[in-house]
Amino acid sequence: MLLAVVQYWHQRLDEQWARVSDSVRDAFRRHLDDTADILTMPGILELAVVVGAEATARDHPAHDFFSQWQEKGVRELADRLHVGAATGELKSNLDPESIARECAALDSGLRVQWLTSGRSFDLVAVMRSHLDRLMRQISADGEGL
Repeated sequence: MLLAVVQYWHQRLDEQWARVSDSVRDAFRRHLDDTADILTMPGILELAVVVGAEATARDHPAHDFFSQWQEKGVRELADRLHVGAATGELKSNLDPESIARECAALDSGLRVQWLTSGRSFDLVAVMRSHLDRLMRQISADGEGL
């Protein structure tokens, strides 16, 4: 039952992601909006973090779902970064796979920190600061979000 709730939530995120243009800048902005939306439902975020942590065990019933969903997210962001480099939105000498993995790790880690800190900091503001800095480094125009 808990996995079904998390799967539903992830399906919603996938549907929202599919509506974003190919622009990396737009994707980062959409991610911030999605995160702000998720924070209005802290129980679902807590459930996803807890079940996701438990699912790191290979014999956990949700292991395949979480590992596949996480890798799918990294792959989709890496693909979007490749497109951004090809279209001139981003610098051409990037390592999209590393950047995508870094973003996934930061996102996951910040969610855990936010929950364990008792929600004591502005998660979206910290994410925005990181994504803005990253965009300034990787964008062809040198501009942030």
